[in-house]
Amino acid sequence: MVKRIGAVFAALGLTFSMLAIAPPALAAPPPGAAQVAFGDSEAAGTGNLLYVDRSCLRSRVSYPLILKAKSYACASATTTDALTQIGTAVAAQQLGHATRLVTVTAGVNDLGWQQVLQTCYSQGDAACQAALAQAATALPGVGARLTQAVGAIRQAAPNATILVTGYPRLFGQISKPCTVGWLEGTKIVVTANQAAMANAGVNGLNTVISSVVTGFTLAGDSKVDFVDVASLFSGRGLCDTRPRWIYGVIGVPVLSNASLHVNAVGQLAIAAAVWRQR
Repeated sequence: MVKRIGAVFAALGLTFSMLAIAPPALAAPPPGAAQVAFGDSEAAGTGNLLYVDRSCLRSRVSYPLILKAKSYACASATTTDALTQIGTAVAAQQLGHATRLVTVTAGVNDLGWQQVLQTCYSQGDAACQAALAQAATALPGVGARLTQAVGAIRQAAPNATILVTGYPRLFGQISKPCTVGWLEGTKIVVTANQAAMANAGVNGLNTVISSVVTGFTLAGDSKVDFVDVASLFSGRGLCDTRPRWIYGVIGVPVLSNASLHVNAVGQLAIAAAVWRQR
């Protein structure tokens, strides 16, 4: 009997020792969707049916959803809204160690861009220049908030490639007035000067966005990159001779959400560019 009890305790001791040296159970996979997108109507694909979220005018034909990303993009979003989107993604554990690609498209709505363009084509060159100059005063804030956004993404998703996109120039290099659409029965005509000023405004915004990316690169983060949408869309804008990748002003009978937004072919082109740089 004593031998039997001794054998039981010996077996228990062996079991306990095996438990002590057994490797720990595998930890749960780190949180985070593989691909996540933040931004405004360019990232939401606004104007391209069908919408998966009508409140944000987020289209199935948007570059993030073409790439199978979890998208928080929303029409009219500013850089401040992008920061809120990032916070929402972190809270939902959609942005984390498992995330491998994050895209950001934000900045143009901070400038009140739609209102600037409306001033340009309705009030003439002088008013257009003044509106663009006023919009440019918002650029430092855009740079600061985009820097904060990329920093927040990097903190939450240390393994991700972060791609920050620019914006397309709406117009080509034109030498005479160009019709870009209709609004409530009125033809919308842009002069060569207005087109040049608007393109310069986009160039200024893209320079700020690119400089934010450069700042992270110089600080040693080689996985932050700029997607040059303006160059990608060269020759594809309104008034260009090649097929447009941007919708004109569609205002019959009222202004459409598609007006001056990237069309489906343009969204596919951005998706391909992002995929190449991932």
